Amino acid sequence: MRRLIDVATVLAGGLLALAVYAHAAPLPDPYDRIDAGGTVVLASDGTILWRDTAAGVHIPVNLEHVSPAAIEATIAAEDQRFREHPGVDPLAVTRAVVRMPLTLSGASTITQQLARQLYLGGEDNLLLRKVREAQIATQLEAHYSKDEILELYLNQVYYGRGAYGIEAAARVYFGVGAANLDLARAAFLAGLVQ
Repeated sequence: MRRLIDVATVLAGGLLALAVYAHAAPLPDPYDRIDAGGTVVLASDGTILWRDTAAGVHIPVNLEHVSPAAIEATIAAEDQRFREHPGVDPLAVTRAVVRMPLTLSGASTITQQLARQLYLGGEDNLLLRKVREAQIATQLEAHYSKDEILELYLNQVYYGRGAYGIEAAARVYFGVGAANLDLARAAFLAGLVQ
């Protein structure tokens, strides 16, 4: 029990420090950091006619053009408390710390994953990377809405088969746009990210 109290105290202090830093520190525009990917030629009905597979496929999409099923499936698979936490999920972090040294994974929120994808390279030190993820995630949450963060995430995440972003994944796997993903297809794509 004492360890849990110590962990909670450290987490609370860390989150407070991150919140203060997030509002004060500048962060490069995440929209400028999204990889444009390779060339894609679309037919008038939206199906992919040709793609430069060497660079992957990336077709940016606004969140309002993503089916509600795809949005909810992503949140359910990746970060069930996405709409509730400030970029870092204290419950998930506590759970991961209590499980240490067995694992330090499983605590990353959608915002932390976005921070890692856009701003962090192949940092070898896992603990340092997690701290930087939390810092950047808090900054993102201070400056962008949950919908903007989710849109950035859905446009950046890799789904396999050269597809970066949900629009490209929907077209590569199913030949439809992200707006037309039903629950089964949305759940399939959400499961690929894990």
